[in-house]
Amino acid sequence: MNQGTEQLLPETFSWQLCRQILCQWLLIMLIISAMFWKFEIEGMFLGLLFSALLVLIALLDCRYLLIFDRLVLALLLLGLLPLLLGRMSCEEACLGAALGGGFLGGLRLLYPRGMGWGDVKLAAALGGWLGLAGMLVCLYIAFIAGSLYGLGIWLKMRSVKNLVVPFGPFLVMGAIAAFAFGTHCQDLVEAWLCCP
Repeated sequence: MNQGTEQLLPETFSWQLCRQILCQWLLIMLIISAMFWKFEIEGMFLGLLFSALLVLIALLDCRYLLIFDRLVLALLLLGLLPLLLGRMSCEEACLGAALGGGFLGGLRLLYPRGMGWGDVKLAAALGGWLGLAGMLVCLYIAFIAGSLYGLGIWLKMRSVKNLVVPFGPFLVMGAIAAFAFGTHCQDLVEAWLCCP
């Protein structure tokens, strides 16, 4: 990375970074809000809160290739809401966090250039929101979508070496799908995994 590029990358998160992506964030949130309109009030509130923070994380990761610890910490702390509202047990949240953080942490240790620690921390926080089954769906969608995107980019730009694709947006995509369409997604994944 050259010196000019380093100066463009923010060292820490600040709300001024959000101004640059506000229009994109609003447009995406408008589309996502349509997914939650049939939810009861509590579910709609949690879904929109969850999605709002995740879309911000994804947009910043696309722009800077960074997942900011402050945003992951906020996601983790807000993950206490489903527990307090009785929508998930503490055991289920811990299993989801262990699966997300453990699986991506293992991949990070095996292939350090392929994934950053921000992705690992994000996956652990997502697991706290989604639980074990939801995190399985999230990872499944994220890896399928990320692989298809990566293959498309590779076919289009074979000559580019060391092309970096952020994985955070694919985790976000999987997490929002798992949250909004949880049981339907779980049924589809189970059917696909169990078919001979």
